[in-house]
Amino acid sequence: MRIVYHLAALAYLVQLAFLIGLQARGDYNPVSNAVSDYGVGANKIQLTIYGIVGIIAATLVAIAILVDVRLPARGGFYLLAMAARRLGVSPFRPIWMARR
Repeated sequence: MRIVYHLAALAYLVQLAFLIGLQARGDYNPVSNAVSDYGVGANKIQLTIYGIVGIIAATLVAIAILVDVRLPARGGFYLLAMAARRLGVSPFRPIWMARR
């Protein structure tokens, strides 16, 4: 079970690295622009990978929580719901955000 927790932590670190890479590479202001603004233009692929890694990380933590009897299963179900929400929202990118 410990390996699942480690894989989840690694996935969240990879996701954080992608977010930092988006902020360093992008031409958007990290304070006044939303992260979803990176979904259009040159950073679209990197943002998509960022989202996929986040879904995987949340799913891994949810599985670990659901299997671990010491933790309430409710948290695992919430994390699965969060991963499903992210998966459902990820294909939609507002047209008005297209700048390029």
